[in-house]
Amino acid sequence: GPDGMTGHTDHQAVSRWATGAFARAAAPGARLHYATQVQEWVDRWYDIFQKFDVFFAGGPPVVAREELSIDYPLAPDLLELKLKAIEEHVSQVEGMLEAFGEDVFRESMNAEFYRLAAFK
Repeated sequence: GPDGMTGHTDHQAVSRWATGAFARAAAPGARLHYATQVQEWVDRWYDIFQKFDVFFAGGPPVVAREELSIDYPLAPDLLELKLKAIEEHVSQVEGMLEAFGEDVFRESMNAEFYRLAAFK
């Protein structure tokens, strides 16, 4: 979404580009979803990740679970793929992986949450 999840300006720019592309080119019936978090995730994980200043703007966006457009627990194979992709960002996650261990990443990233932003 426009917040860039973490508040990072590069993430915000990508959101603007994707939202603009959706507005210009999405077919009728298409839906645009923005990544978000639920309060339970924030209550459990925010303070842990904030030890590494992950969230620039005071925290991730939060939506009540009943307002989610997608609440998707990841199957084990998808979780492994996601973790592998995240671990490729060595400069961004190496310190956190060393400090927290892979189990924290596995548990904290085992689901995807989205809110409906627009539809055509």
